[in-house]
Amino acid sequence: MSQPDEGYARYCADAYQQARHAPMEFRTLESYRALITEIREQFESFSRAGYIFSMWRSEAQPYRSSR
Repeated sequence: MSQPDEGYARYCADAYQQARHAPMEFRTLESYRALITEIREQFESFSRAGYIFSMWRSEAQPYRSSR
């Protein structure tokens, strides 16, 4: 397994910290609209393939760990 590039990780973290918060900016809204469309298409594709989705309504977790 390769080691993460620490310099690049710091660069990304710095860029994220310096980014302007602009949730109503046109490009931001368009990006979220594209994401919503892609997720909807994935959901429809899985549904057509026979997968069934349901909400997890119990307080207990279905898995022992996130691994």
